[in-house]
Amino acid sequence: MARPLKSDGLVWNEKKGWLTRAVVSIDGSKVRKVLELGTRDRLVARRKRARLLAEQPTGSDVKATAAAALTVREAAAATIERWRADGVTTLGDRKSALRRFVLGCAADCAEQHHHRHGCAKECSEAHHSREPHHIGDRPAAAVTKSEIEAIYAAMVAAGRARQTLVHIRNVMAAVFDDLWRDEQIPENPVKRARLPKVQRDNRQRAVMTDAELIAYLEWQHPDPDFGLGVIERQTMAALSWCFGGLRTGELHAMCWEDFAPGFVSGKVRRRKTAEVQELPLPDVLQPYLERWARQWGNPKVGPIFPVLCGDDAGKKGKEKSSHAKALRRDLMRAFGLEVWKPEPPKPGDKRLRGIWQRKPLAAWTPRQRELFTDTDVSRRLDFHSFRRAAAGALARAGVNEQIAMAYLNHADSKTHRRYWAAAQILSAVPGALPALPLPLEPAAKGRLAYSRQTQRDHRKRSPMILGRRDRVRTCDHRLVRPALYR
Repeated sequence: MARPLKSDGLVWNEKKGWLTRAVVSIDGSKVRKVLELGTRDRLVARRKRARLLAEQPTGSDVKATAAAALTVREAAAATIERWRADGVTTLGDRKSALRRFVLGCAADCAEQHHHRHGCAKECSEAHHSREPHHIGDRPAAAVTKSEIEAIYAAMVAAGRARQTLVHIRNVMAAVFDDLWRDEQIPENPVKRARLPKVQRDNRQRAVMTDAELIAYLEWQHPDPDFGLGVIERQTMAALSWCFGGLRTGELHAMCWEDFAPGFVSGKVRRRKTAEVQELPLPDVLQPYLERWARQWGNPKVGPIFPVLCGDDAGKKGKEKSSHAKALRRDLMRAFGLEVWKPEPPKPGDKRLRGIWQRKPLAAWTPRQRELFTDTDVSRRLDFHSFRRAAAGALARAGVNEQIAMAYLNHADSKTHRRYWAAAQILSAVPGALPALPLPLEPAAKGRLAYSRQTQRDHRKRSPMILGRRDRVRTCDHRLVRPALYR
């Protein structure tokens, strides 16, 4: 009778790699064994040791289980631990990308999810992703380039952008590269797989003008119960536009203690580079921050944009919120595309009730369609448009490239040069074009007045007339066949 396997020693390194001591109880007799884990990486060795204790193999299966290759899921877990130790700022995005597109859910993930949320087992497909192209449970040494290309093909079929494919390729390459360096696999299959060509969407996002931003900031929701959410988005929009072009993740990471007394300056935690940047705060932003602080009782510490309702109200928890749909909804109502229709209150109900009625699409102006719908030349507005507006404003003002890149925390100069080129086209190119004369207006019935005297005068001064007196060679059809133009 086999008993549970126990470990009574640490993992150490010898010539054959990392080893572990284990005590196996078989038929009542205890046997101490030194097992080769088949790896030279400490994190991988810990993973194999944990798997050995979890699976509880018996007899001759112990040695095979200890030296067995890691699955892709276990290898990804080891790489994620290395990223966490290295302080990678985009760790959450990498984990989410691996789980969604490469690994899929584990076999017991559905039971854990439904036990946690208390829903029926019939809805497991709606909450879990286990597609045929997922390789989470595959042995890492058995993965081929065809399986990697199948992941790319599934992403292309789902309409993913090329940049998303590049991100997934880089994350997978890092996972398999760790295995290759640890001599777990002979080569990296990701480097052999060919990335498919994806048609890039070069349409620019719509950006609000200064007048449109002012109209939005002056708007108030007619229902006070929804006013707090509108004030939050207005404050975030003003901060993003006028304070370093903040991203939504950077706005959610801001705390009250990051601002100096009187809101003179503030610190920004850049999400992509993990850099803490101190910037001066414009005077126009102070009233918005003071109004938002009064809504929460003028706190001194804590997140500036916390959860607004529920059990977690006042705490952090909105890092993944984009606010794009709510922002477009607010703008539609501020610009009059949705009209508030109040309803009579019910007996004993003091709450203001009403519905929003949207105007038909045919009544929208071209500018409104550009802001709220995808067109052939542009994409609809999102919250990141405020960052683009800040970059465009710096480019139009002629701010030095290095200063603008440091202010917006752009790592690549090509990103800022795109805004600078657009500003130069709008300002410098029209002045370089020639001054064209006004076009001639046609005479009655669509014919130009062209008399015989005009023909003779034109014949005398035209350099295109060649030949004898009785023969005229020219490209002017009025001189070649004058009878048709009388």
